[in-house]
Amino acid sequence: SNVIAFNKKLPDNLIRLKFELESGKYRPGSYFEFYIYKSKRRKISAAPFRDRVVHHALCNIIMPIFEKTFIHTSFANRKGKGTHKAVELCQRYMKRGGYYLKCDVIKYFPSIDHEILKAVIRKKIGCPRTFGLIDLIIDSSNCRLFSWLGHASHADINGLIYGPLSQWITMSPLN
Repeated sequence: SNVIAFNKKLPDNLIRLKFELESGKYRPGSYFEFYIYKSKRRKISAAPFRDRVVHHALCNIIMPIFEKTFIHTSFANRKGKGTHKAVELCQRYMKRGGYYLKCDVIKYFPSIDHEILKAVIRKKIGCPRTFGLIDLIIDSSNCRLFSWLGHASHADINGLIYGPLSQWITMSPLN
């Protein structure tokens, strides 16, 4: 796998990535696609491992900027949160009674409008180089292909921009 290959030459690969990022020569690789079966068949598009390293580094920089804007009841993939804390809070809320809204945005990831996502991010990210990298990652994904073609598959993007972060950024106003 590309994880093993990357880790075999980890110092060299990290130095190369650092050089590419600093010099502006970094270009994301092609996403690869596979299917998972979790209640239904879903098509997943995943970034190559070296790109996920960049995604995680970028996430470490921008998450603190966005974290304070996310609703406190959003738990997935957030430091200090997680499934167990979500269940505990849900149980507390259930004891109080009341109402809740459960909804699902059909084909959420394939339908994200890149320009809207970038505009929302641009409002929070002041560093042109950081935003340039985010822009590059968003534009390199093959996600828009599915929405433009009206593809019938359920494609999810596995990576920083189209993972939970993009969902929190674009859906926070609804929450």
